[in-house]
Amino acid sequence: MNREFKLVDCRIHRATLPYLIAFRNPFSIFLSPFYPLSSVVNELFIIPILAIHLLTLNLASVGPVICIWLGYGKHTTNPWSDQIGKQLAWASLAALLVGMLLGGLLWLPDNRALHAAISRFPARTYWYAAAELVFSLVLLYAYAATWNWRKNCRKPQRLLHSLLALMTVTNLLYHFPPLMVVIGKLAVNAHWAIDVVASGPIDHQGFLKLMLRGEVLALSMHFIVASLVVSAVTYLGLLARSLKVLDSIPQDTPESTEMGSTAPEQIQLAGRAANIAILGTLLQIPTGIWVLLTIPPASRQAVLGSNLPANICFGVGIMTTLAFVQQLLLIAQGEFNRPAAKQSAWLLGLVVLLMVVTLRT
Repeated sequence: MNREFKLVDCRIHRATLPYLIAFRNPFSIFLSPFYPLSSVVNELFIIPILAIHLLTLNLASVGPVICIWLGYGKHTTNPWSDQIGKQLAWASLAALLVGMLLGGLLWLPDNRALHAAISRFPARTYWYAAAELVFSLVLLYAYAATWNWRKNCRKPQRLLHSLLALMTVTNLLYHFPPLMVVIGKLAVNAHWAIDVVASGPIDHQGFLKLMLRGEVLALSMHFIVASLVVSAVTYLGLLARSLKVLDSIPQDTPESTEMGSTAPEQIQLAGRAANIAILGTLLQIPTGIWVLLTIPPASRQAVLGSNLPANICFGVGIMTTLAFVQQLLLIAQGEFNRPAAKQSAWLLGLVVLLMVVTLRT
């Protein structure tokens, strides 16, 4: 026991991450009586949380830009565009908070490879990442709280408001997808970065070199394109909620006169959001090919033929994606209602879940 404690203590000192490893994992203690099943239970714990974690960060990373994209031009004076855009801004803020919480939960299962990968970066890397997350939260809050600038203020203030969204998105997408990809690669293969850093911590210059690797760029782009799809589908969901509100407003009232006249514009907004989601889904084809070409041959063979469970999940995921695109095409053609938006959201969630299972299999 003393020897084990000393080994763990040395690892703590070298990793400079005492908040991660100083205490024994409560999840592993819970599983210790069922050790043969621990790996299965770990996966059952990780897969759904990882899927939701990715969805929330997808929304937080691109949602503010979707607000701008769907609010310009003739939709600037559309009250529904303004209302749904504001809701999406607040939803992006909430998604970032939930994604951060779920990201912490993903570190609970006993995964020594992941802890070793995390320890390759010095503590200042994570302090810097925490500062960037706080900065993004402040920007997102400011963007949502000053939403009225879009319609009540002059052009310079409206431009400043849009700049807040762009700063949030670029800050999140620049710092976090590459860092998470690099940590994931190191967790799978501890020698993945040996040509850049033979041993010891990975400094800033080493991380920049790893960021420019093909597989890191490909997976980061895959995340960005997926974020476009998730944000557009979330916009559709919020629009569907507005249809429910519209149905609850009594006829021949000032509210029904104002909102009822914009129902056709809701369909136009839905079609526009569906087109964005279709564009993002189609962009996943070249991005997915890029990912397959850059990952190690063993991983590529596992997806394409040597791993039957992964092949089944991947194939079902592709078929679900086709159904998802078909539903989006119907919405883009004007067949928008609450069931259509709900079906699109469920299909997207199923696609993400299947792809996470493929990745983890």
